[in-house]
Amino acid sequence: MKDQQSIIVKEKRELEKWEKKKAKPRISGYIWVLAVVVTLIHIVDETITNVNGSIQSNVVDEFFVREMGLSYNEGLSQLSFLSIFSLIVSLAAPIYKTLADRIGRKPLLVMNVLGFSLGMALCFLSNNFMVYIAGMCCTTFFASHDMQVTYILESAPDDKRASFYGVTKGIGTIGCVMLPLLRMIFMGDDGTKWRLIFIVPCILGLVIAAFVVIFARETDPFLEKRIRFLKDDISRRESGEVAEGKKKVENKVGIIEGTRYILKNRQLKILLIVGILMSLPTMALSSYYQSIMYLSGMSDSQITTALFAYPFVFAVFNIVTGRISDKVGRKPIVVAAGIGFCVFYVLFAISCMMKWSPFLVGLLYALYISCFWVVGDFRNMIVNESAPTRIRFSVTGAIGVISFGVILAGMIISSICVGIFENVAVFCGVFSIPCIIIGTLIFLLKVKETNGVDLNSIE
Repeated sequence: MKDQQSIIVKEKRELEKWEKKKAKPRISGYIWVLAVVVTLIHIVDETITNVNGSIQSNVVDEFFVREMGLSYNEGLSQLSFLSIFSLIVSLAAPIYKTLADRIGRKPLLVMNVLGFSLGMALCFLSNNFMVYIAGMCCTTFFASHDMQVTYILESAPDDKRASFYGVTKGIGTIGCVMLPLLRMIFMGDDGTKWRLIFIVPCILGLVIAAFVVIFARETDPFLEKRIRFLKDDISRRESGEVAEGKKKVENKVGIIEGTRYILKNRQLKILLIVGILMSLPTMALSSYYQSIMYLSGMSDSQITTALFAYPFVFAVFNIVTGRISDKVGRKPIVVAAGIGFCVFYVLFAISCMMKWSPFLVGLLYALYISCFWVVGDFRNMIVNESAPTRIRFSVTGAIGVISFGVILAGMIISSICVGIFENVAVFCGVFSIPCIIIGTLIFLLKVKETNGVDLNSIE
């Protein structure tokens, strides 16, 4: 009885806190203010997601070729194996990401931004490979959660979710132009200065965390669900149920509950299968592009030139596909991007082998990797639009954990194969294209459209 009274008092305080936040009036044009904040997060997120891949040859050359005396392909294989640690750390997601269903979206968003800023600082300070790996582990863990995606989806109008997401992600992707700019400013043709690239996104992350604290508010779907839960009689919740109108639904959260919900929901089961297929070649597609350019004979300055195309192409992709998606749906975008990936990757591989101009190599890289990320982004959007608010982060967290396991398998396969295959570009294509084709077909035939769905109506 005493424990129950203690819980009642605690929940009363929590209820007062959420009601106070709910009652706080929005500032005029809040959604646009939020869009700016989320865009800034995307700028840093995209930068740090791609930074390790953009300096891969420099890291391999310093730590493995010059210090250990290995060949480049042997060093690349070793780097890939050791990078697995960064993904294993991300398996702590069950403890972390699902907290957003308990304590709110905003605190987790702040923690995310601060976390990957710390990772950037460690990479900047890395005087040996173990410190560099520690920094990679930190950035991979926090950058992998994409808290800002759910945040903007829960805050935007139902009929404009993809548009807002596309604009924030698209403009945010322009931040990736920092990578070739930072390479140009700090490196030039001196690959030994690669550490300096990390300091700028680190500082930006700290500034943006302050912006989130000041300007962002908790999302209304979370507040409404949490307040409704706390107002329900505690005796009804002791059995694990809470009233939602006339229905009773489970209120448990966490990775296990998220997994159970996925297995009971046909749409989410299919999306999980598609995600597994499309996650398997992630390492091969997002990590080896710079090495493919390097092994084709391109210099550091030519690679820098090639990398300029990606942020602009991806920005256009996100803005355009977001607006189109709100009109024609999510499925056509995913299918078109899946087909586009296969075509553009083949052309990219050919361009490197045939030693085409850095501008054309960079454009084809930008097109294939943009298609790949668009497929993943819109698949994740449909996951968010297929899961109830009360358990949304638990569902996305469960899918994320499973995806991490699949990506880990892909990393192991890639790590072995890049040390065996003489042509890294051919291996990446043979490994990835069948996965994308099969995943796209299943998606086309089995996944239901979610465009315009009311997030609060999902049970």
